[in-house]
Formats: sequence, structure tokens, C-alpha cells
Amino acid sequence: MSQSPDVPHPDPVPLVVDLDGTLIKTDLLWEHLARLLRRNPLWLLPILLWWVRGRAFLKRQLARRIKIDPATLPYQRKKPPGAKSFWPPHPISRWPNP
Repeated sequence: MSQSPDVPHPDPVPLVVDLDGTLIKTDLLWEHLARLLRRNPLWLLPILLWWVRGRAFLKRQLARRIKIDPATLPYQRKKPPGAKSFWPPHPISRWPNP
């Protein structure tokens, strides 16, 4: 006999959703870039040099310098499919730890 969808499962499995473009309206890379450049536009030269070394290197450098509060991100208003019982979201990022 299967459980009713309204009854909580004894071992809940989290719904994992991609942030960029799915849960939030923008991309975390662009959020980090905008916040760092807003803080000091002179970061543009180091950003370009980091980007030459690769996207992963750029993300690591940005993550070391900018901490984003998940509450300040521009979330989508509509729920992703299958997110009925998992709303509001609890974001998890794949951004590297500095």
C-alpha cells in the first residue's frame, strides 16, 4: 500500500534544483561579477586575467571575494515542476569553497 502524497515521508529526500535560470532569474557568475564591480570597478582587470585562466578559476576567485546572501537573490516567482511541497526554496550552490 503506497502512502498518500499529503502524508510526509519518514525519510524525506530533498528536491535539488539548478539555481542558474531555474530557481533564480540570473546566473550566480553574473551576480558575483556585478557585486564585485559595484564594490570597486578597478577589479575589472584582475577579472579579465582570471577569466583567461578558465571559468573555474574565475569562479574560485570571485567566491573568495564576494559572499552572497541567498535571501538577496532574484528568485523566480513560479515554482519549478514538482516543487509543490518544497517551497520556499533552500538554495545550495556548487560554487567552490574558497
